[in-house]
Amino acid sequence: MLFDIYNPYENQTVTNEYVSVIEQCLNLNNVETQYIDVLEKKSENKEKGIVVIVPSAAFKARCVGYKKIVLWVQGAAAAESYMRNKSILRYAALSYLEFCGLKSADLILFVSQTMKEYYENRFKLKLDNSYIMPCFNNEIEKDYFYTDGKYENNVFIYAGSLAPWQCFEPTVKFYKQIEDMVPDAFFRVLVKDHETAKGILDKYGVKNYSLGFVPQSEIGNEMAKAKFGFCLREDSIVNRVATPTKLSTYIAHGVMPIYSSYLLDFKKQSGKCRYCFCVDHNDSSETNFMKKVCFENIKADDVFNVYSKTFGNYFSKEYHGKALSEFMKCVLFNKEGNQS
Repeated sequence: MLFDIYNPYENQTVTNEYVSVIEQCLNLNNVETQYIDVLEKKSENKEKGIVVIVPSAAFKARCVGYKKIVLWVQGAAAAESYMRNKSILRYAALSYLEFCGLKSADLILFVSQTMKEYYENRFKLKLDNSYIMPCFNNEIEKDYFYTDGKYENNVFIYAGSLAPWQCFEPTVKFYKQIEDMVPDAFFRVLVKDHETAKGILDKYGVKNYSLGFVPQSEIGNEMAKAKFGFCLREDSIVNRVATPTKLSTYIAHGVMPIYSSYLLDFKKQSGKCRYCFCVDHNDSSETNFMKKVCFENIKADDVFNVYSKTFGNYFSKEYHGKALSEFMKCVLFNKEGNQS
C-alpha cells in the first residue's frame, strides 16, 4: 500500500520533524510513502492512504477518494482564527471543517491530551482512533547542558515570534522585574522583527539585552548560552491545548523553562520537576520566586538527570516511533499488522 504525504504548510521547520515520525511509522508497517503537492481526485486514490496536517484536508481527502486518512491536528484552528480575525462566520466555517475532518480521519494525532478532550467534548465525539504526540523539534542533547557558565550566569532567552498569543510584551514586562532584582540578568531575544521587539524592550526600560535570530538548525548554539527560557501564555483554548515547540527546544538544550500554567499538558508532564518554573506572569510576587532561583547553586548533572527522566520519552522520536507504529497496526491495519 502507498501513502501520500500532503504537507503544504509554509513553515516546514515546524512540521517536518513531526511528519517524519509519522512517515517512519508507516514505513515500519511496510508502507511506502511519497510527498505530493496537490490534493486531487484520481482513480488510484481508492487504493492509497494519505497523511494530512489540517482537518479541512482530511475532509477533502475523503471527498477525492482516499482509502485511509491520517490526520495530524496541530492546534485549534477555528479558535486561532477567531483570535486573529474576530469573525464569527469564519469561526463557524472552520468549526464545520474541523468536525468533518475529524469524522473523515481513520487515525488522528493530537499534540496533547487536552486537545483530544476538547474536541471530544465540543463535537460529542469518541476519538479512540487518536494518538497523543507533543510538538517537538529537538531531543535531549547532553553536551549543551555542560557549556561553561551555563547555570552560573543568569541569561534568559526568548525564541519565537511577536504574535499576540506568544505574549512577548508580557514576557518583557516580567523579565524587567527580574532584571531590577538580579544585577547580572541578561535577556537574549531571538525574533525576526528586531525593530518592533526593540520598541517593546525600550518601552519597559530593559537595559541588558541582545537581539538576534537564527534558523532552527543553529538554535543549539544560542541555547547553549542560556540558563532560563520564557514560554508565557494567557488563558485561552488555543493555549490550553497547545504544546509549543520552543519548550522541547529549551528542554533539549538544558534551558530551564519559565512557563504558564495554561499550557496544561506540559504542566502535567513536568509535574513537580524542580527545574521547570510555572509562574503567573500577572502576579508581581512571582518575580521574587525567580530571584531566589537565580541565586541557587544549580548543577548540570542534576538538570540533565531530571530532564532525562521526566522528558526522555515525551520528546523522543524513538519512543513515539515504536508506540505509534504499534497503534497504526491496530487502527489503520488489522491487529496482526497486515495491511487491510
